[in-house]
Amino acid sequence: MKLLVVAALAEESRAILGDAPWERDRIGPFEALVSSTDGLGCDVVVSGIGSVASAAATSTALALRGPYDCVVSAGIGGGFGTHGVELTELIVADEIVYVDYVHPPDDEDLGVDPTAWTPTVFPAAESFVWVVREATHARHGAVLTVTAMSDSHERQSLLATQYPSAVAEAMEGAGVAFAAWRWNVPCGEVRTISNFVGQNFSGWETEAALERLKSSFVDLKESLMQKEALS
Repeated sequence: MKLLVVAALAEESRAILGDAPWERDRIGPFEALVSSTDGLGCDVVVSGIGSVASAAATSTALALRGPYDCVVSAGIGGGFGTHGVELTELIVADEIVYVDYVHPPDDEDLGVDPTAWTPTVFPAAESFVWVVREATHARHGAVLTVTAMSDSHERQSLLATQYPSAVAEAMEGAGVAFAAWRWNVPCGEVRTISNFVGQNFSGWETEAALERLKSSFVDLKESLMQKEALS
């Protein structure tokens, strides 16, 4: 199996590969770490922050290094404490929701082909969600992709009300999912919770969340080694 993982930050990419042997590489203009162990090839691309960056990095890797069996957006994220999420908890998305991209209600009057609009909800590959939950006992739910981290309780309350199934927010998932959708490759998103949505930066548990990301990917990769394909 060949896995493409897209992380915003170099620190996240190193946590994802952990103590397994890996080599530095470049895929187009993007820094990458590559590893191959017991039948599982894993390319981790560092995209930079945001959905535009993640879409560009994902598309580049799919074009230059594909085919891949699955594409995963991974890293740390903010959790919805009001929905029961805890700090350092592992989250797997069952759907990736592009929050800040909204179709106009009168799009038919604009005379624009409906297929020109980007989807706002990307279902995660069910087989990937099942493997993650089986291997790591992760919490599942919707992961929101936002253009800016929520920095107030008011914003957190608004998102929690609008998206009652949301368990986390991050800034890259929809970009990765869009590129994977265009290339018809199964996609998923995995996050460990470094902070609560709307929480001040001073209260973040970044190092602990990265450690949880590292240990969770050890379990996940061991499980994926036994799989031939995902759908």
